Amino acid sequence: MIETCEFSKDSTVITVSSNKLGKYTFDAKDSSEADKSSAANLSRQSLVDSDYLGTTKFFGTTFSGYRYMETHWEKYHLGSTSYSKRTYVGTMAAFIAAISVSLGVGYYIAGSVAGAIVSAGIGLIIGDTLNINTSIHLSSEKYSHKFISFDAINPRMYNTSSNVTGYEYRITDIEHQNELDNIYYEGLTRIDYENQVTQLFQSMFMNVYGINGTPVF
Repeated sequence: MIETCEFSKDSTVITVSSNKLGKYTFDAKDSSEADKSSAANLSRQSLVDSDYLGTTKFFGTTFSGYRYMETHWEKYHLGSTSYSKRTYVGTMAAFIAAISVSLGVGYYIAGSVAGAIVSAGIGLIIGDTLNINTSIHLSSEKYSHKFISFDAINPRMYNTSSNVTGYEYRITDIEHQNELDNIYYEGLTRIDYENQVTQLFQSMFMNVYGINGTPVF
């Protein structure tokens, strides 16, 4: 039986002790998934990339025919910051399997370790998903993604007042080699434009025209 479960906050290391099984230390970062950033606001900005993204056709219920919206994209470097990443979010089965491999123990013992973590209040199970309440803070470079949109027929009809839609974090933390150069996104970014995410297109359209429109992809 697992008697104690200890962990260090702001660390990915969880130590579980048992009189019969001994002491096991599990580093959960190997199977972690990204959470939102807790980075501080940064003021320094420098344009590092830009592109003309083309024209998108829209239809709507409050106007006849189609409207054509052109879009430009800009990427700004905001500076160095920290990106917070949750230790683990995933299924309990996957977590137990990760413990089994990491510790080199059987599935039953790994299950006891996972159970102790939940019993200690470190882990929370919601449905089939296990959330572990620790995080790591990774050094990173932060970038903003801006979209400037305007009407293709009347370019004077445009909006720049709320054109920052998302952020990009490029990990530079040499102490976490498995994370080095990984990129995490927050909000709507260039990736969402390339994937034709309707929410981004509708947001840009609303910024320009002040009414709802549906993109035609």
